[in-house]
Amino acid sequence: MMLQNRTVLQNFTLAISVFFLLLVKPTSGINCYECTSSQGSECVYSATSCQYGLFGCVKIAILSGGVDKMGMFVDRERSIISMIRGCAIVPFGGVDMCEQTTLFGTRVLKCTCFNDYCNSSSSQLVPTILLTFIVAHTLLFLFG
Repeated sequence: MMLQNRTVLQNFTLAISVFFLLLVKPTSGINCYECTSSQGSECVYSATSCQYGLFGCVKIAILSGGVDKMGMFVDRERSIISMIRGCAIVPFGGVDMCEQTTLFGTRVLKCTCFNDYCNSSSSQLVPTILLTFIVAHTLLFLFG
């Protein structure tokens, strides 16, 4: 009786595994711009395909300057020292996000995303950072 239950359980597990494998569709890679700021407008014409699931697009901006009293970046477009775009292994969780660190007196802003060509313009960085800032302060207000 015990052996029969084990066999039924193994067959059921195998059937469920096959069912889920049939649901998984093959995907093509995600497309990202791949360039550095030294290439200028040529970045628009330089793209690469990354393996979807492990890779996403990344944009790394190295900025100089600080923030004003409201926490907004001062003269953001002129403060860009360097910009790097390409594919990168992204952290688990798989969400579009930006994080900022300070290194040797400059700010390093790294954004990851998961849509085709989502690492295109620098104007997408500001809304993401602003939204993150607002959500963090709201959570601190509600629960802090």
